Amino acid sequence: SNNANVNTSKTALATPSTERKHVHAVYDAIATQWHHTRGKRGVLWPGATQFLQKLPQGSVVADVGCGDGKYFPAIWEAGSYVIGTDISRPLLKTSVGASASHTAPDNRRVSEHRHQLRDRPAIAVADCMSVPLRTKSCDAAICIAVMHHLSTESRRLRCIEELARIVKVGGHINIQAWAMDQEAHSKRK
Repeated sequence: SNNANVNTSKTALATPSTERKHVHAVYDAIATQWHHTRGKRGVLWPGATQFLQKLPQGSVVADVGCGDGKYFPAIWEAGSYVIGTDISRPLLKTSVGASASHTAPDNRRVSEHRHQLRDRPAIAVADCMSVPLRTKSCDAAICIAVMHHLSTESRRLRCIEELARIVKVGGHINIQAWAMDQEAHSKRK
């Protein structure tokens, strides 16, 4: 029956204990430290910022797995709007007002005329398996450094399905993940 398929599908996509323990719990525990060290360095992946800068002004962008919102300023400064989701409430809390600090790196600062966006970003605690946005409600979506935290192929595929679901026909999706294989001169090797 259909109900059996739905239940099997839900079971297959349920968050494995390994992710809860080694991803969710870790990010919840280190959220403030992460934001004050890694987040405040201002390192943005060039492919992601180039993608955001090419979007038409006024675009609605879903940042799925947004963490501390490090891409929010790049989205706002490109003239777009962002709705950020992440599984970690503590990380999301660090995104509120983060770009207001005078100590924030230049690429994490927001122009004064956009302060209302900076001071109260549109964020929600959510699992990327079930993004709480309407179907075809966004012009674009980004999912940066999330896929390598999903422990099964079916969960990675489900996340991609969710991104495709929330983005309008003709919209754009940018997915980036860490790679085990790096170029010979990479700092990440």
